[in-house]
Amino acid sequence: MRANGTGVVRFTTGPAYDREPAWSPDGASIAYAGVVGGDFDIRVKAIGGSSAVTLTTSPANDYDPAWQPLPR
Repeated sequence: MRANGTGVVRFTTGPAYDREPAWSPDGASIAYAGVVGGDFDIRVKAIGGSSAVTLTTSPANDYDPAWQPLPR
């Protein structure tokens, strides 16, 4: 979406509710909580990418994704 609100493009296409987006530090991806298999898992999708990668698969709901730097 442009700063003036035009050019909106849908980021996810699943039938479920996706929430809590968190931009990656480099601005290339977004992590979010999305429903996979009946519960919320943390997913990551590249901007302009066609599919998301699921990072968590616990039977409980996973929320509040956050990016952190790699340890040195």
